[in-house]
Amino acid sequence: RRKYTLKKDSERSDLDYKDMRRKNNESVRKTREKKRLEEEQEKQRNEEEKMALREIVKVVLMTREAHYLQEISILRRLEAPSKVIELSGNLNEKQRKLCEEIRKECPSLAEYRLQMLV
Repeated sequence: RRKYTLKKDSERSDLDYKDMRRKNNESVRKTREKKRLEEEQEKQRNEEEKMALREIVKVVLMTREAHYLQEISILRRLEAPSKVIELSGNLNEKQRKLCEEIRKECPSLAEYRLQMLV
């Protein structure tokens, strides 16, 4: 920290000193305002990137879920002799529950067992 000494009254009353302080105060305000605006813009960019990423993830998940539903609808029409429904890839918990609900809704699939292929 810099060492600071108070100015004498005679120095403070000097017009050049007052002008210098006024300019300094203005520059400090401008710098702080500029920094605040930059931080707000950065925060806004981060929020926009997060929203875009969420949309991408949502589309990918919907596409995968649609793919699994398509596989299941195809399997509904088929009669597997081994009573095992094989699904490609790994199912997340939501998709696994969805498969179980479909098995319950469709009596012909009730006795089938789900098997995940890796």
